[in-house]
Amino acid sequence: MTVDIRKKVPEIRFGEFDGEWSLKPFGSVFQEYTEKNHTELPALTIVQGHGTVLRDESNRNIQYDKENLSGYKKIKEGDFIVHLRSFEGGLEKSNSDGIVSPAYHTFHSDDAVTNFYYPFFRSCFFVDVLLSSHVYGIRDGKSIDLDGMKIIDIPITSKSEQKKIGNIFSQLDSIINIATIRYEKLLAFKKAMLQRMFLQEGESVPQIRFVEFEEEWGYALLKDIARKVIERNDYREYTETFTNSAEYGIISQRDYFDHDISNADNINGYYIVAENDFVYNPRISTNAPVGPINRNKLKRKGIMSPLYTVFRPHDIDYAYLEWFFKSQYWHTYMFYNGDNGARYDRFSIKDDVFFDMPIPFPHMEEQQKIGEYFDTLENAITAQAQKIAKLKQMKSALVQKMFI
Repeated sequence: MTVDIRKKVPEIRFGEFDGEWSLKPFGSVFQEYTEKNHTELPALTIVQGHGTVLRDESNRNIQYDKENLSGYKKIKEGDFIVHLRSFEGGLEKSNSDGIVSPAYHTFHSDDAVTNFYYPFFRSCFFVDVLLSSHVYGIRDGKSIDLDGMKIIDIPITSKSEQKKIGNIFSQLDSIINIATIRYEKLLAFKKAMLQRMFLQEGESVPQIRFVEFEEEWGYALLKDIARKVIERNDYREYTETFTNSAEYGIISQRDYFDHDISNADNINGYYIVAENDFVYNPRISTNAPVGPINRNKLKRKGIMSPLYTVFRPHDIDYAYLEWFFKSQYWHTYMFYNGDNGARYDRFSIKDDVFFDMPIPFPHMEEQQKIGEYFDTLENAITAQAQKIAKLKQMKSALVQKMFI
């Protein structure tokens, strides 16, 4: 015998509603159905967290045989969908009538409001607590026991209260979506400005420029504005090891890996990295096809593996140089001058060739203006990302407090 310890009323509730909620098995509220031979309807695909979209209008390159569409399942707007092997985010909803792959299971209810149940079916409580006991297999082999899912108790309240709660989450999702679109536009704008505010091949001035500057840009070799750092941690004066991530920049190894990777017995051979030193990491990735170059902005010294190239700029604005290395301008030089036979995950280039890299070199005042511009833009992007994170935290908290 099991004892139900779930509360009967939510912590946060609209004042016009009272009385206890109830719990019913999923399978008694939602009925699975299968309707095929609806080739007149459009094929749909699922975007995690957003429901269905038209397959032909999605950004995915999905190959499918249109002659097999008669075997696809009809899904009605507002109904729920689950794939037994791709369920980590919970159940998804259909945003329109259409047809979906026969690998999906489709559910309908006359007594359920979609926008009420959608945040619940995607909540951590549903996925990680209620659904997890009906998941079998490991890693990529995980799957849902459909019969087990159908006996999960889900909250039941009046349709009027469902609609009221569902409207709150729909409005919150709309706000999050608008904030996300703005964030993505800011990222795209930054990418475009990085291309246009630095010199392109064959140009003497950038495509976009502050109006007060008119003179042509020159070039400086990296070796003329920076020196390679060769000071080693001989006396183990420093113990904090840094790492250079394409995504996060220069950060403490402890923060990146949750523990130290470097061997304390060998750190005397590591380079000392001072504030505003730059570090080249030869490890390549999708975001850094020749490896990232980042600036130490941690406001403290640390150490880095001799696998990295550390250099200390002079006679150039730090922010300007930092943003130059966030552009793709210098990638061409690396590709043309890198060594053949490099490891598949590392880029190889000789030190003397690396430091012969040409750096576009306007007057210091223009450098400073460009650096400040991109710093300001990056602050706006960070603020927008933080806003989105707070909105999602708010939504998660409301799901916990507005459901039982």
